[in-house]
Amino acid sequence: MVLFSLGSLLAQENISSLTLFDNSASDRFHDQSWVNKTAPSTVVTEHWEAAGRTDGDKLPCVTTPVKAGTNALKLQWKSTEGGAWMAIIASVGWKSFDLTKMKELKFWVNSPVALAKTALPKFFFESHSGTPNKTGKLLLGNYVTADLAANTWTEVVIPLADLWAADATFTAKNVVKGIFFEQNAADNVERTLYLDEFKFNNKNIVLDDFESGQVSFTTEVHGNPPSHFDYAVVVNPFKTGINTSNKVWEWKRYDAGAENKDWAGFWAFLVNEVPSGYHRIEVKYLRKNATSQLRIKCEGAITKEFTAVTPASKTNVWETMVFDLTANGIKNIKVLGMQPDFYSPIDPTAISYIDDITVIFDETVVVPPPPSTLTLFDNSASDRFHDQSWVNQTTPSTVVTEHWQAAGRTDGDKLPCVTTPVKAGTNALKLQWKSTDNGGWMALVASVGWKAFDLTTMKQLKFWVYSPVALAKTALPKFFFESHSGNPNKSGKLPLANYLPNGLVANIWTEVSVPLADVWAADASFVAKDVVKGVFFEQNTADNVSRTLYLDEFTFTSSPTGLDIRIEDKNINAYYTSGEIHISNYSGYVRVFDLVGRNVAEGAAFDGKLSVNLKNGIYIVNTNLGNTKIVLQ
Repeated sequence: MVLFSLGSLLAQENISSLTLFDNSASDRFHDQSWVNKTAPSTVVTEHWEAAGRTDGDKLPCVTTPVKAGTNALKLQWKSTEGGAWMAIIASVGWKSFDLTKMKELKFWVNSPVALAKTALPKFFFESHSGTPNKTGKLLLGNYVTADLAANTWTEVVIPLADLWAADATFTAKNVVKGIFFEQNAADNVERTLYLDEFKFNNKNIVLDDFESGQVSFTTEVHGNPPSHFDYAVVVNPFKTGINTSNKVWEWKRYDAGAENKDWAGFWAFLVNEVPSGYHRIEVKYLRKNATSQLRIKCEGAITKEFTAVTPASKTNVWETMVFDLTANGIKNIKVLGMQPDFYSPIDPTAISYIDDITVIFDETVVVPPPPSTLTLFDNSASDRFHDQSWVNQTTPSTVVTEHWQAAGRTDGDKLPCVTTPVKAGTNALKLQWKSTDNGGWMALVASVGWKAFDLTTMKQLKFWVYSPVALAKTALPKFFFESHSGNPNKSGKLPLANYLPNGLVANIWTEVSVPLADVWAADASFVAKDVVKGVFFEQNTADNVSRTLYLDEFTFTSSPTGLDIRIEDKNINAYYTSGEIHISNYSGYVRVFDLVGRNVAEGAAFDGKLSVNLKNGIYIVNTNLGNTKIVLQ
């Protein structure tokens, strides 16, 4: 008996793309390939056991040219009368691909010489099972717009519908093994094609077009709040312009009196979750007045409400409303909400129509490279409290808090802010606690707007701490990360003391640098690194003593050291001579890094001197006051 996980099947329902080939495990040959040839036709092959053998049946790999990654495939053939050849490209692990939801295959080809598209081979799919287990055959030349230019990567786009139509008896679309290339024109000329980046794409997801006469994207529509709208799938009353469909979703507002809400509408669990990787949602929308607007709410790894890129501007005319998922940081979508009459003052007679809710996968969208730094906290919007914080305390332990509504209340759960001391900017956070046996406390520091941080490319968390009195590092709290979603959604916990060489000196800002690798290693089951909400500090030593830490300038950085060498503190003057780094007017801890990020030296600098043997090069000198750069020639 074969058991299938319903959860895994649903998760795969709307996958946006599947990779057939991007890199081989070997730079010499691709193990998940197979070549069959009949003389006098030839194909250049490699043997899996050793290079140079003439009886191989694997496609070679090359490290140049490549479209992306580390290697590409090399298909070098000669097609001759009376001969034949075929070569399959499959996935690492000989995976089986369910292409029932996919719409196209894309890959890239490169010829070292100009090549007429009529000289290109035929191709077809083979599946792991089925009768037949091969599709009909098509000409590759039909899917390039022109002959191939020499030494140029050209994209090939094949609608899968063409392959399914090539042989209607082929139905094994859910267990596809790979793509075969096969002899075509027998011209007795040796040809070479480099092949790379084979991907199946789902393209767009139509969540609902309402043509069934029902709402199909969910099993239950939750009106929110109740008693604000009547809604039903109806005959399209404006069957013109961009929308000539038969059925649409009608939303009629009725007067809820004093309870009227501009944000009234619905929320619904999607039957099929929208996975990460999509770029926007497009909705056909028609309003019967001149004021209604459509706003949506997406809930998944990220939860956010946002309006269309361009507001509705027409009356009794269908418009396409575009909601930018990429710009709003939306990843997957489990719950979708809409507010069909988001406008104040409310029109209690407003009628709106919704149709063709479509999730768009747009390959022209260029995702910007990840930033080198991300700021978790630099300034709060209020000098009294930080709204994006949260404190939980269990007596007899205590944490000093502020209430968001008013000062002086004792039931607050926000961290206070101070305008002095600050490391930079206008304010800093104040964490004042007392840790007691049988008690507990924790305090979250998050970003303005409760942003989600993708830390997959980040290496370091840096922030600054300040105590009004000398403080042993053993008295410092523990810390961990919390994410917006995930199971678990919290990292393992670490002692803050591990990231300070000594206890804190009174009234001195001291930098804390935490390698994120330590946080990830604290609990290997925590994988929600792409939606981190913030940093929790938590009770550690129960010493029943009131402690105070001021906290400022929380930054994630992608450099291994956590130091940005482009930013130097001009007040720090450092130079190297006679086996010593000299730092003017400084006594304290010093760390020295090379440009690769290796910690080459560290220690206490008394009278501004640190003994260290350095070779020629550029070094980053990090102190409790900031960092600077020295160059040895």
